[in-house]
Amino acid sequence: VDLINEWWKQMRPYGGWILGALLFVLVTFVWSIWSGVTGRKPDAPSGPYPVRFQETALTLAPRETPALRIRVRVGVSLPQKPASSSRVRDLPLLIYAPGWGAGYNDNTTLIAALASHGYGVVAIDDIARDPKAPWAVADDENARFATFDIGTQDRQVQFVEDANRRVALAANKVRDVIDAIMSAQTSEPLFQRFDLDSVGMIGASFGGATAAEATFHDRRIRAAVNLDGLVFGRASGETVTRAYMEFNSSLGIVPLSAIDDPDPRRRFMARISVQQIARQQRQLLARPDAYNVTVSGTRHSDYTDLLYGTERILAWRPFRDRPLRPTRVRAIIDDLAVTFFNAYLRGDRTATLMLGGSTHPEVQIERGVGHGIGRQ
Repeated sequence: VDLINEWWKQMRPYGGWILGALLFVLVTFVWSIWSGVTGRKPDAPSGPYPVRFQETALTLAPRETPALRIRVRVGVSLPQKPASSSRVRDLPLLIYAPGWGAGYNDNTTLIAALASHGYGVVAIDDIARDPKAPWAVADDENARFATFDIGTQDRQVQFVEDANRRVALAANKVRDVIDAIMSAQTSEPLFQRFDLDSVGMIGASFGGATAAEATFHDRRIRAAVNLDGLVFGRASGETVTRAYMEFNSSLGIVPLSAIDDPDPRRRFMARISVQQIARQQRQLLARPDAYNVTVSGTRHSDYTDLLYGTERILAWRPFRDRPLRPTRVRAIIDDLAVTFFNAYLRGDRTATLMLGGSTHPEVQIERGVGHGIGRQ
């Protein structure tokens, strides 16, 4: 104690400097973490073309009840590229579906990036945001407005039932949107350049599940990308028979060891994860055009515009896997999604080869080979 008191007497005149140095070190440390896990949206999309955006509405007339119709809003993003001299409809069409309850604008950065690479993108709202359909039954409406409530075993059973019904409704909507675009091509200049022989689908979270399910409802969809979405409906038990890429996050995941956890929520999510992994492996074994992509350092919300939110700092933990920089996440998702669609909508052989050897060290790609699984 005497030594400490003597030391303090000698250092007291320099106390302000010491405090300032400590504050500088602390601020520098916090800033290094903050700047490493947060970021702002890019000033321009990654592709060579500027992008024009327009919100509009489409009239949907389901095939089952063509006399009944509803109007839904969509966001249309088009590349500002010269029209082809040989083809009127020269833009492959991508449909984007958002997460559970979200609007078409939950992933504006990704949508702009896809459009900037020469794709026409039509983004739709989640079905909860649509007006009530005149043909809807009570169970449809209950599922449409269901919440992610898995607090008890009974609620877990109901949630799975709602999710299965909900994803079928969402996939039907995708089919009806494509029908409406086809009908509008003769009268609406906004849709005239879409090539409906080259249709792809992409979605985040529940929108990813919708992308997988939509391949069963509309055979015009030739390729689908699921951005970290749990899969429900037919796609959860059957093979997606189209080119299919599924992204997986690595942070904030309930471990498989929680399958016997006393918390019913953690137990449910662990069991769902086991089922999802088994489904992914079946898909890889069945299809050579299946891709299972895990991006280290990503959270579930990183696959939307929440990638640029300040709450991302809460995912940082010392001595654990840390969130990947937003610029890297953006580059990886844009690169792999564009390369995938170039391969399976445009028939770009070079893109197909690129998918077999990703240059991103943070990425692990499992590629289906039909009779076994290849790991890149």
